[in-house]
Amino acid sequence: MSTKAPTAAEQTFIDTMNALTQRWEEVEVRLQRTLGAVKLRGAQAVPVGASSQGTVRPATSNGALVGYSLRETTGGAAAKIEIRNHDAFGDLITVVNLAAGATANQWFGNDGISYADGLSVVVINGAADGAVFLRAGES
Repeated sequence: MSTKAPTAAEQTFIDTMNALTQRWEEVEVRLQRTLGAVKLRGAQAVPVGASSQGTVRPATSNGALVGYSLRETTGGAAAKIEIRNHDAFGDLITVVNLAAGATANQWFGNDGISYADGLSVVVINGAADGAVFLRAGES
């Protein structure tokens, strides 16, 4: 079976489809920076931790951690929280140690700390909840 070069019309069609695909990917990135069709102008607060509204994996794609606000929830024991790239076994980004009843707030600036493949917040010991502040990734 031989392959022949595309005609001029076929090549124009191929080039147009490639351009449309690239443009669509750019639109998808822009849509990632919206919440309920409202453009996110600042960081998005995502609940995490041992609360009923928390999550272990607040992000599943690339982005930046621009800050966090965490609290120890029992009032009687210390807590250790690890924030990691990807999942619970990913590269360590930061560790937060909380005394009983304490809170920790950190802002890393508008650029933040980049992560790839998502972000995980892991309560190593104790109990904690709060929020991480995330900025969507750029392509």
